[in-house]
Amino acid sequence: MWQSPSQRTRTQANQNQKKKARAPRLRVRRAAAFLSILASDGSKGPALPVRLVMNDISPRGVPLFICQEVPEGKTVLLNLSDPQLIEVKAQISWCEAPRTTSHVLSNATFGYRLGLQFVFDSKEKETAFRSYCESLAKSYLVRASA
Repeated sequence: MWQSPSQRTRTQANQNQKKKARAPRLRVRRAAAFLSILASDGSKGPALPVRLVMNDISPRGVPLFICQEVPEGKTVLLNLSDPQLIEVKAQISWCEAPRTTSHVLSNATFGYRLGLQFVFDSKEKETAFRSYCESLAKSYLVRASA
């Protein structure tokens, strides 16, 4: 059957709306965390406040924002408390000052961005953290469409 151009356009628009309604919506969550630099003897340094986007967490690492520059190669402990308390050992793989002078994710300025690569002492810890990342992706960061 023949359709006028406006009917075809309306039909295509309705189909696109249905596709959008079915697609899961991604929630972008930011989190406050703390980073402690480990000394060579294993003792923790002071806890530095950091900000991160929960969507960026992967089983291998995470980028985050911090107030001060931290040298590359240092071993640190990342403490997250949202949605559950977890502590992960990591190594700083890069640290740079962003090109912006605006506030990042908070009223406080976090003048540096750094990348962490997670370091696991055992396969069990690595498996547990991998399941933590998967549970974040499934239940915390994505919501079902309405």
